[in-house]
Order: sequence, then C-alpha cells, then structure tokens
Amino acid sequence: MTFSELSRSPRPHGARQRAVRRSIRDVNEMSPKGWSLLSSEAWCQGRDVAFELFRARRLRAVLICLVFCCVSHPAVADGIELSQFERWIFSSMQNAENARRVLNDRIEMEIDLLDQVTPLKEPQKEMIRLAGKGDIARFLNEVDRAVQEFKIREANGANGQQAVNELYQLAMPLQQRLNKGLFNKDSLLRKVARTAIDEHQAVELRKREAEQAKRKVELAYATFVANLGRQVPMTMQQRDALMDLLRDKAKINNTSGPYVAYVVMVKLSEMPEAQIKAIFDEPQSKAIQSTFAQAAAIKQSLTQMGAWDE
Repeated sequence: MTFSELSRSPRPHGARQRAVRRSIRDVNEMSPKGWSLLSSEAWCQGRDVAFELFRARRLRAVLICLVFCCVSHPAVADGIELSQFERWIFSSMQNAENARRVLNDRIEMEIDLLDQVTPLKEPQKEMIRLAGKGDIARFLNEVDRAVQEFKIREANGANGQQAVNELYQLAMPLQQRLNKGLFNKDSLLRKVARTAIDEHQAVELRKREAEQAKRKVELAYATFVANLGRQVPMTMQQRDALMDLLRDKAKINNTSGPYVAYVVMVKLSEMPEAQIKAIFDEPQSKAIQSTFAQAAAIKQSLTQMGAWDE
C-alpha cells in the first residue's frame, strides 16, 4: 500500500489518529530529499503518536514508526539554528529556561514524596533542595558546553545539512540524560537525601522505596497484560501465568519513564517462543507473536531516547 492509498483510507477517529493522517499527507508531499529534512518537532510528535497507537495495532502506527523512528536524524533544509539544537536536547521543554523551571518543580515533588515516606525537617529539605539544584546546574553546564560547541560550528559555517548528524550526536547524550531523569539513584539529590536523614528515617525510606518499586513493576506488568488482553482474548488462568512469566523473566529496573509498557513488550518478545506457547494455544501464540513485529524498531527508538531499561 502506497502513502497515497493510505492517505485516502477512511478517516480515523480521535485527535492522535488525525495527527497520523496529517503526517501521512505531509509525507506524500515530500520530495525524496525531504525525507532527510524532517524537523525535530515533527520527528518527536510522530514518534509519540506511533507509540501511542501501537497498542491498537494500526497500520498507521507501524508506518509512522518506520517514517519517524528509522530516519537517521531529524534536520532542517537551510542549516541548523540554535533553537532547533536546543529542542533536540530539551524536547517538549524547548529551552534551558523552561527546563530549569520544570526541573525545579520536580525537586519539590521529590521532596514531597520523601516527606510522605518519612517526615523531614526543614533543614533536611533545604539540603536536599540544594543538592537537586546542583544536579540541575551540572546538567545545564554540560548543555552550555554543547551550545558553545554549536556556536563555534555555526560561526565557521559548519551547521549545514552535511553536519546534521554530528550536531545531533552532540545533543543526543544530553537528551538521553534528561529522558532518564536527573534525579536518579546516582544524583546529588539522592546521595544527599540518604545522608541527610537519620538511621530510623533511612530504614523507613528503604522499606517504602522497595514497596513502591514493587508496586510500580506490578502495575507495569498488569497494564501490559490488560492491553494485550484487548487484542488477544485469554482466560484468567492464562493472564495469571503470563504475569508470573513477566515477574520471573522480564525484570524492570526503571519504572519512572512513560514507555514502561513498551519495555515490557520488547522484553517479552525476546523470550523463547516456547515459553509463550506453554501458556497459550496456537492461534493465541500467533496473535501475540504478530504484536512483536515492530519490537526491534521500538527497542532501537527507546534506546535512542534513553528510555530503554537494560
């Protein structure tokens, strides 16, 4: 089926499906050269649409995955501008000013979460807050160095189409760090939080964190199984057996990202087929295997975004 045929297909329902249709129309109008000139914003929107629609197993989702996730790099026709370069780094946050505001709000959220687990005194909160600001400053300093490198290239005329891949590779590690979250277990915020609390609070914190992590993992498994059950009808016994398989074989370390359900799907797709056939009959197994068609592409996209769970 050609892009033109797809664009004439019945109008899908919902805002995100309409976004796919617009993307298909835009692709129809592209010249061959235009395929390498997709903007970062369009690339990110198409990627997110594809992930959102993948669960519905729509052909359009597969199309957008191929168009937006397999293009080597997003770019623009007349050279990269600083605002474009910053969007590669900050995605929806757009620039450093917005990122600083959003990340400062996240510090307060982290403090509130800690305070719910074990009540903190104001000096403890202030120590954690300062540590979080240190994480932000350290990250933005690295962004500044990347921006300075970009400006040097721009001044030398080395920000044109031929340099797109090099510039994108300069931005990608920073984008990945931001996607993974600045306040992870190795952050200053977490390290100071562990030292700022007393022994009793530390014991309570470790206990609550373990409980929360376990609940998040269970929720990720349950969400995936529920979504799969809408595509492949299964008995309660089969659901329970699949949950047990995921608990045993699909270990999830990072449950904070927005794409956890896709991580679960990819990990299931990498398991021996015999383990799935031990739970489901032949038609069910084939239907489940068909949902894995884009697993490799999705894993690659998750890895590029820094959202893949090793």
